[in-house]
Amino acid sequence: MADHPYGRRVLAAELAALGRATPGHRNRTLNHTAFKVYRYVAGGVLDEQDVTLAFTTVARAIGLSAAETARTLASARTAGQANPRTIPPPPDPKSQEAGP
Repeated sequence: MADHPYGRRVLAAELAALGRATPGHRNRTLNHTAFKVYRYVAGGVLDEQDVTLAFTTVARAIGLSAAETARTLASARTAGQANPRTIPPPPDPKSQEAGP
């Protein structure tokens, strides 16, 4: 199930958020966004190497050093692995029934 479309959407959204991070908030944003995505890695929704490469690429592009990026991603990965997430279940059609 790794590389599920839902996971790819989560990854894209979090990478976009990281790309908008401003100086003084970049490392914290990296940690926060990577933690969210590594939870889906732990749940088997995304591939760890792909996620790490994507976050490393964006983090370096916004000015974080290689060492800072590696340390922050390691921390986010550890925390994410302790809190796995999977794709949400589809909506229950019964709860979606419209009534007057």
